[in-house]
Amino acid sequence: METKSRISKEFINLFEKFENDIKYSEKLDINTFYGFSKYYLKNNPFSEENNTKDNPTKNLERKLKRWKERLYNNTFQEKTFKELLKYHKSLNEDYCYQELLPDEYPKHWFD
Repeated sequence: METKSRISKEFINLFEKFENDIKYSEKLDINTFYGFSKYYLKNNPFSEENNTKDNPTKNLERKLKRWKERLYNNTFQEKTFKELLKYHKSLNEDYCYQELLPDEYPKHWFD
């Protein structure tokens, strides 16, 4: 298990790259957190973010804005870092996030 301070440093570095990629991405209609949220939810219809009440696009946008506000003042957990990594990958590759089924293991995907 990694330390929270190390994870936070990695999170800050990744978040800055992610934000920069959003600014210059040609995949997005609008180069903002809102534009990314629309893109992500459209391309990942089965993601857990799509299962939220109200407006999932606005919810994801708010989450990203909160992370930005907290960037230098708080530590981040490994779960949050992995979530950001998932968003960053989806912007930079043809990437689809799919959770393992209850009877699957990571080894299952590489057999």
